[in-house]
Amino acid sequence: GADEDNNRTTFDLESSADVGLVAFGAEEEGKIVSLAITHTPPEDSDLVEVGVETIPSARKKGLASASLAALSRCLTEEGHTVEYRCQRYNRASRRTAQRVGFADCGRYYYYVCRKI
Repeated sequence: GADEDNNRTTFDLESSADVGLVAFGAEEEGKIVSLAITHTPPEDSDLVEVGVETIPSARKKGLASASLAALSRCLTEEGHTVEYRCQRYNRASRRTAQRVGFADCGRYYYYVCRKI
């Protein structure tokens, strides 16, 4: 749709809206360059995981923090607990979470099962 023409992130906004995901974004020159979005529809759980993506040319401008802060504020005002995960080596993502007020509450591990 028309929104997709103005979206420079990898998120499919139309499909995301169709399944009930919630997103807040930042624009430059009429194009969405940063987007914070829920991973699942908020009505499915009190705990909502969120993520954020900013295109490379729009990074280091505070857009990810602004998008993530707006989404997190909306969700917490509705009574949700908001969870943000990132890889421990992704310092920029960790700084974004810290700027918005997320607390580092632990580490987690991924396990992968592959056919041998």
